[in-house]
Amino acid sequence: MHYQINSQAKLAMDYDRSKEIKAFDDTKAGVKGLVDDGIVEIPRMFIRPIDELAEELIQVKSTLQVPVIDISGLEVEDAHKKIVDEIREASEK
Repeated sequence: MHYQINSQAKLAMDYDRSKEIKAFDDTKAGVKGLVDDGIVEIPRMFIRPIDELAEELIQVKSTLQVPVIDISGLEVEDAHKKIVDEIREASEK
């Protein structure tokens, strides 16, 4: 799929993401098809608008919790089992 755009303004006005996604889906080629065709730029449909990303980051930032697991002593059998259990619990939650 080749696009020729004269200006950023035209790009913003003429862009129809849903139409582009439908055309992409209709090819049934998927991302591998893009790579096989020698794509050199990421298609716009895969690029999220900055304002949308910023809003999501604000929402995620306030609710994101990352578990901290101390892996020192991994070579000790009792500590190893405890660390594995903590990793298992963290990956489930």
